[in-house]
Amino acid sequence: MARALATPLLAKLEPRGVTRSLPALVVMAALVACGSPAAVTPPPPVRDSTAQVRDNLEGGRPRTPPAEPEIHPEAPREESPLTLPWSESTLEGMTLRQKVGQLIMPWVLGDFAPDGTASHERMLGYIRDQQIGGVIMSVGAPTDVAVKLNDLQRHS
Repeated sequence: MARALATPLLAKLEPRGVTRSLPALVVMAALVACGSPAAVTPPPPVRDSTAQVRDNLEGGRPRTPPAEPEIHPEAPREESPLTLPWSESTLEGMTLRQKVGQLIMPWVLGDFAPDGTASHERMLGYIRDQQIGGVIMSVGAPTDVAVKLNDLQRHS
């Protein structure tokens, strides 16, 4: 008889049925774990009866704590070119083409490029014609990279 009762229970736990319901159980567990607890508002502070009697005797109006002062931002100042930050005053003096050129940063090899070579002339063209904002330096020996960057800085 005990075997007859156990058989229907085992029949319900087929491997195929368990594998079908397992993802649903995992999703349900994740949703329950991610849920936030209900917000609990703290109860209002309990006033003792003597303070309430004193308030009633002093005019019947309960006292409220003083309001904190509101902080107002300063009014914007009129700025002259002499008081503008360096970045803003520099940008105001640039043409649109120069501003766009500052956004361009070409990739440059970090190898040695002596004066007159094609790669050196190409870099100088970027500086003279496009007025680039910088370069992205690739792999190279530290001394070669330093020489190349110093040369680019000198020409900028």
